[in-house]
Formats: sequence, C-alpha cells, structure tokens
Amino acid sequence: MADLKETSYRKLFNAALLNIESERPEDKSIERIKYSVEKALEFLGISKDFPYKDKLILQLFENITVKSSSSAIIKSNNDHIDWYDNNRDRPYWETYREYLKNDKQFPPDAVSALDKTTDIMMRNIEDPNREGAWDSRGLIVGSVQSGKTSNFIGFLNKAIDAGYKKIIILSGLNKNLRQQTQLRVDEGLLNYDTAFMKNGVRDLKGPLARKRMMLNLKPIHSATNSKINGDFKFKAAEHFMNIHTDEPTVFVVKKNKSILESVIKYFLNAPSVSGVSVDPKPFRIKGHHGDYNSFIKDRPILVIDDEVDNGSVDTGEQKLDEKGEFDPEYDPKTINSRIRQILNIFEKKVYIGYTATPFANIFIHHEKKTKEEGLDLFPKDYIIDLPIPSNHSGLEKIFNIEKVDGDVVEDREIEDNYFFNIVKDNSLYHDDPDCAEGWMPPRHNRYHVPKYEYKKEDEVPIPPSLREAIMSFILTSACRNYRGYVEDGKSMLIHVSKFQDVQHIVFKQVSDFMDTLRARMQAGHYLHDETISKFEEIWHKNFYIHKDKTEEKMPTWQDLLDHKYSLKFIVNEVCRNIKVLNGKSDDTLDYDNFVNENDFGLHTIIIGGDKLSRGITLEGLSISYFLRSAKMPMYDTLMQMGRWFGYRMGYEDLCRLYTTDNVIKWFFHISVATEEMRNSFRIMAQQGATPLEFGLKVRTNPNLIITSKTKMRSARKERTSFSRGVEEIITFEKNNEVIKSNFEAANKFLLNINKPTISGEFDNGLQKWKNSYIWKNVDPKNVITFLKNYKKFEDSRSLGCKEYVDYIKNLNSFEELTNWTICLHGSGSSKMSEIFAEKYKVELLLRTPSNQKNDSKISLKVITQPRDELIGLEDSEIEEYKKSLQNFTKTHDPVTDEKTIMQARRELARYHRTEKRGLLNLYPILGVTNLSSYKKYKGYKDSKGNSIEGHHDIKKIDPNHLTKHPLIGFQLSFPVSKMGEKASIEYMVNSIYSE
Repeated sequence: MADLKETSYRKLFNAALLNIESERPEDKSIERIKYSVEKALEFLGISKDFPYKDKLILQLFENITVKSSSSAIIKSNNDHIDWYDNNRDRPYWETYREYLKNDKQFPPDAVSALDKTTDIMMRNIEDPNREGAWDSRGLIVGSVQSGKTSNFIGFLNKAIDAGYKKIIILSGLNKNLRQQTQLRVDEGLLNYDTAFMKNGVRDLKGPLARKRMMLNLKPIHSATNSKINGDFKFKAAEHFMNIHTDEPTVFVVKKNKSILESVIKYFLNAPSVSGVSVDPKPFRIKGHHGDYNSFIKDRPILVIDDEVDNGSVDTGEQKLDEKGEFDPEYDPKTINSRIRQILNIFEKKVYIGYTATPFANIFIHHEKKTKEEGLDLFPKDYIIDLPIPSNHSGLEKIFNIEKVDGDVVEDREIEDNYFFNIVKDNSLYHDDPDCAEGWMPPRHNRYHVPKYEYKKEDEVPIPPSLREAIMSFILTSACRNYRGYVEDGKSMLIHVSKFQDVQHIVFKQVSDFMDTLRARMQAGHYLHDETISKFEEIWHKNFYIHKDKTEEKMPTWQDLLDHKYSLKFIVNEVCRNIKVLNGKSDDTLDYDNFVNENDFGLHTIIIGGDKLSRGITLEGLSISYFLRSAKMPMYDTLMQMGRWFGYRMGYEDLCRLYTTDNVIKWFFHISVATEEMRNSFRIMAQQGATPLEFGLKVRTNPNLIITSKTKMRSARKERTSFSRGVEEIITFEKNNEVIKSNFEAANKFLLNINKPTISGEFDNGLQKWKNSYIWKNVDPKNVITFLKNYKKFEDSRSLGCKEYVDYIKNLNSFEELTNWTICLHGSGSSKMSEIFAEKYKVELLLRTPSNQKNDSKISLKVITQPRDELIGLEDSEIEEYKKSLQNFTKTHDPVTDEKTIMQARRELARYHRTEKRGLLNLYPILGVTNLSSYKKYKGYKDSKGNSIEGHHDIKKIDPNHLTKHPLIGFQLSFPVSKMGEKASIEYMVNSIYSE
C-alpha cells in the first residue's frame, strides 16, 4: 500500500480529472465528480470498492472548485529595464508546472495563480545578461503556511530557464528548517536526493526527474544536502565539486554566522576574483586597494531570504551624523551584515525576501547603508502580495474580523466557535496575567517545574485540558484514518513555554501520560472501560455533535473502534513518536521517510517553543495546545507561532485550538490590523504607489505600532503619521461627567463656527444624507480646540487627541489641513432628538453596544458608514474618485473581495481629497450602555429568527443603562500628505512591548 499514491490513486485522480475537464467542465457538482470517479475506476479496471474513493472524490471537488485571489504589486521602476517575455523557452518551469498539476494534484487555479505571480516576479527582476552594475530588491508577502516555498521554487525554475546560475536560499535560523527547505528544493528543483549524493554523482528519481531526462535538461548542482547537518562547508565543497562552473548551482543555508562567512569566502575564492582578501577575526572583506567595491562582475547572484523578518533585520541603532546621514562606519548585527556582504561582493544581484509578517522589513529605513555592507535590506524595487487560495485556513478565515465589534471580541463569539477550546487550568488564577503559580502560569522562568495537583498521587501532573487535548488528537487521528488518510502524517503541537528546560519536563510528563494511557487501554486493565468511556465522551462532546456542520463523513463511535488503524494502534504509535524540537534536542521530523518505511503515516506529538514559530511545517496538524504569556505580544511574533494555519483538506472540521481567551482575542486584533494593511496595499497598488510610499504608510500607522518593537530600537519616542488615515472614536468612558464634558465640548465647538453651508438633506451626486448639517472652510484652530477639550477613552493600544492635534499643527506649518469640512449627523433612528448650539436639532443615532463585562467603558460596534468620508469632496474630486473606484472594481470580485472594495471606497475618498482639507464627522449617539436594554428598545430577532418589535420608549430602558447626555463620537478623515516623512509626528510610547 506504500506505493498507492504513485500508482492507483494518482492514475485514478488524473483519469477522473481528465473526464471532468473534457466533458461538461462547467459542472462541478459532487454528483458529477462521483460519476467521473466511477468511469475512471471502470476504465482502469480497479474495483468499485476502492478503499480511498471518498478521499478521491473530496480531493477532486476541492481541486476543481478552489479559487485564488489576485496578486498585487507595488513597484518603483527605478533603474529597471523591461526584458521578460513568458513566450520564451522555459523547460524547467513547464516540467515543474506539469508535475504540480499531474503528480502533486495541485488545483488548476492554484497552478495558474502561481504561474501569473512568478511571471510578475520575473518581470521585475533584471535580465541576468544585462550589462553593468544593477541591484534588484523585493519582498514577497504571503499568509502563514500558505505555500511560499512552492512559490519560490516555481520562481527559481523560471529564473534558471532565464539564465540565472548561482542561487542562495537563506532558510531560517536552525538546522531543522534548513533541512525541511532542502528536501522541498530536492523535490521541486533538483530532482534528486542530495543526502545520497556521492562525489557529485546524483541519483535522479521521481516523475519530475523522468520528465527532465526525456528533455535532456542539464541537472542542477547543489552545494548543500538534505542531511540534518548538510549545510554548506567550504572544504567539502572544494573537495567534491567545482561549483565555480557556469552551470546552475543552489545553496540552501541557514542564517548562521560561520556558514554565511564560508559562503562569502567561497565566492571570493573563485578563479575570476582577484585583489581581495578576508580577515577572519574580526571578519572583514578587504580590497587590496582599500576599497569595498563589488569584486564579482561576471555573473549575477540571486538570493532568496525565507522568513526574511527573522534574523535578517538589523536591530542595532545606526546613528545619523551632523549632516543627517547614516554613519558609514556603523557595524550592523552579524546576520544582517553577512547577508549584505554577500550581496555587496557581486556587481549584479537580486535579493528577494519571503514572509507572512512584513512589518519589520518595511520599517527598515530606505537610506540606511554602510561602507562595508552597502545598502540595508529595504525592498526598494517591489513588494508583491501573493494570492490566497480559497481552501487555505488562514488568519482571515479562523479569526474573522466580522466577529470583532469595534475593538472588542465578545466572549460568545469565542464560545460559539468549536475550533476554540478555552484553557483555564494552566495557572492558579487564570485571569491574572502576572500569576506565577500552577502548571504553566503566565509568569515563569527556566527553572519552573510544571505540576498540576491531583487527589490521586499516581496521576501524571498535567492539567485536564492537556489530557483532553491529547485524547482529542488520538480521536482525530483515528477519524482521519477512517476517512482514508492512513498514509498522511498526523501531528499535535504543544507550545507552552519558551524555555527549553521547561519543554523537556513537559516532554517527560506527556510521555508518562501516554504510557499510562497505553497501559489502561490493554484488555484486562482495571481502568480499561473507564478510559474507553472517556474517549467516547470526548468524541461525542467535541466532534460528533458537529456532524451536521461538516461535509466530511463523521464516523460513529463504533466505526472508530472497529477500524484497523484506530485508538489502540494510534496510542502505541504516538508513544514512540513524541518529539521535542529545540536547540537541546536532536529530534527531527521526516514524514516522507516514515511513510515510505511503513504502511501508514507518522502519528506524532511535537513539543517546543520558538523553534516551532518559523517555517516548520507540521504535517496533518489537527490539535494545538498553545500558551503564551505576553500581555501585549508582538503581532508578527504571535502570528508566526500560529502553526495551525494552512491547508486542511479532509480534516478541517477536526482541527482544534486549546489556548487562553486572551491569546484568541489578540489573534482577532492581529487579524484586523493585517486585513487593513493588506487592503491598503492593494488600493495603493492600483494607484501606482511605490515601496517607499507604502513603507511610510506602514511605519507610521498607529494601529501597527506594537508590531515593530522587536525590530526597531526600543525607545520611548516613536513617530507616526495619519496621512491617508482615518481615526474613529467608538469607545467611551462610562462616566456621566466625562460624557457631559464631551457633549459641552461639541456644543461649544459648533457655537464658535459660522452658520452651516448646508442644512437638512443634501446630495453630492454619489450619496444622500438627511437631517444633517455641513460647515465648509472651518479654521483648523477650531478643530484643534475641540480636540483639546474632548476627553477620549484612553487604552494602551491607541493614540489620543494630543497626537491628532500635534499632527494637524505640524501639517498646518506646511500649508496642509488649512481648512476643514465639518458634518453633524442627525438622521438617527432612536426617535430621540437633541439640540446642539441652541439651534441645530438632530435625531440621535442608535448604535449597538458590545456585550461585555466592563464597568469603565462603553464600546460600540460601528458608528460610521463608509459613505461618510465622501462628504466635502468637490465636483472635480468626485469625478476622479469615480474613475479610480471603477478601475479598482474591474480587477476585484464583488463577492470575494467585498471587504477590500468597501475599504477602497473610503481610502479613495481620502486619496482624492486635497491635502489642504480635513474632514471631521460628528455623531451624537443615544447612550444605551447595556445590550439587553438596547434590544428591548430597538427590537431584535429571537433564536427562531422571528422579529421582535422594540418599544422605542425611553421609559422602558433601565435608567442605569442610559447616559444622561448623548455620546459624542467622531471621525477624523485625513487626506494624503505631500510631505512624506516630514508629515510624521513624535509621540511618547507608554511602555516597551515585550514578553
């Protein structure tokens, strides 16, 4: 059965797919797929009882229905010469494309998206035959676990077709990740197992190798191999082969000081290089004439930096001299320095970084450079946002931003999602972020001994939540085996501490628990029946109860027990495959070799910490037990720890995350910030923005402040800008004195400005507003006074009115934001009115309060409408806005890209508003502080979907749930500043964000 995928299954898949594509390809129904599978079975003479028929049908359905979003690019075109034509001969790429489609069963749409994206990449690097010096630097952004490795392997096949010969892949900081990348390169680029390469002789194997041998394509050399210690070694490379030839050669190396220095020495040792020497301590490259010019002029280097934000970013402080220029004698951090030195010794170079979390790289200053290293690693030439396939379970799908009410994630949204399992027994006081007692409290050190107290002394001291998680993993593995995924790997992640010594204690405890479980499952053990009953209870409570919510086949309890590869088998396998992945362990993960040596896939529990946070792929990950203690974690660090993102064909319904509610809420906040950044990127790409302009927007975005602390100098002073931004007040102090003060501030503000330009109903040709008032050409001093008087609810993640005032004053000095449009919105649905400035009558808006337990604040879901930012646009600006929006919607699907288009409507309004005009929208809101009272007042739908009419009678609301004055919410909409970096303001950071 071990060769099943290479024979019967693959042939069946391709035959059925061919039938679908040749006969009624528009019909993508399950019935059509089942028919094609039956025809394929008949054609190939395979029994209709083929055991993996259900799996085959599911994979075919996913294959033909998967859709990918479009990619987007921001580029500069500085010193770039167009050269790439995809009609050229591309044998390496074409064979790889066929391999993905026919042998790896990639969805056709995914292969097409890969082809288009890598073409874009090729068009934006330089022709390897271009004369003279050139330097191309880019950044590729993709979701966590979404296929970035497949992308750069596809790109490298095209690059070799185009004539690139020397390729370096920087693959993480540890040997496990380097080995994993090497194995992928062996499979998709080299076509031979580098672990068994002797004296340069290759054992070409596999369908891709056979295709290329038929075309007489030259093999690609490798200077490294797929053994765990197969990194680049200078002496070994000199011994076994001459990689200074003009044939393609690939280096897969980790980001390690000695390894990178060996690579530098090797290239400088080439026969064509002269006039240079290397001092080992301290490491220095010296030209014999005292210069640091490029030494290798006859061939280009292509560097792929995987997980480019990890290890590659210089975290030191390069100071400015009296001229405002960066110190050229500065010594960057070691890894950053060596990467830049590799680039600097070549006259022609391409550097491409890959990451899911690009924040740190975009924070790099574009002018940073040194004498020895040259330019820093800012992606000056292009940034590409990769497509997201519809079958990818990513941040945006698991932590759906539609579940976030303003800045609040309600507890019920977490409780109603069966993917989440809240852990409360890891510490003595689970609500206390400073607790230092319990099994794995938020605050612990390397000497911590995890222990959970049980009444029975013989119980393994791990908490019940971890026991349940482990037993859930055994159950999900049994279910996957039942569904036909016997040969696939199955993994569980336990990530509870960053300390390696603590991880090894957890390993011992988990091993002891598994041994205990194995003993209790033996027939005749006095706890056998109790153990089986506990498994059954978890199965029904956590999985079988959701059988109607999934398209997958959910087996009954008896089905699970009767299957050959069921509970007892899995327990035995897990017992011998519990692994620790950290710097003190020699454990490795090799799913492919395991299945080749057995009739089934690897069943493993992996315990680790930071080593698991970057790039490591845990095949078939279904259960994650994840605890991290940061009060305010780094967005990029936490997001990379989410190994549960990825492709989950056939078992997405079985995946579970065991963690604290605090971690879940942080992931929701990260999702909001990431979605905003991604949508802004696509909007700016449509408008022809450059990497420098996008970098400025991200670097100064107040919503992304806490993502940058790991890669920026930890200082009290930071800079931010509101250019092209919007600030909305949706959280309020639950204090009647503060609410009254803000109400009076709004009244005073409106009294001090002239009569409204427009009153009542108005129409700007795009939208209509009722019962509202608009003032044009308002002096910014009045806006500043209002903001100074307004008492904003302050939390640790947002900036305040002081920063808004500083920004307006700063831009006023450059003759920007010199006149303002003000709108007082009065077309509410509360049936309660209020008079402002003694003459402007409005109906108060009715907005939904969040259902949260917090006595200090009132959080509303939304107070604005996207159309509100169109207020104040002049006729000419409206026409330009309409053209831009039309161009944008042409390239975006109105259904799948609905949120992106909605954000584009708002951002384009800011883009087309002149830099001289700001917009302030005021929203007077009925202050209902309790969700239950709000529903009684407004009306709601009951659990059966029936509409229940609200009273709209203020007397029906509990007086304790109603503020004495209206809430005053506002929106500040800022146009694009022409001042670039000068537009930013300095502010004080309240705390240094760290674990």
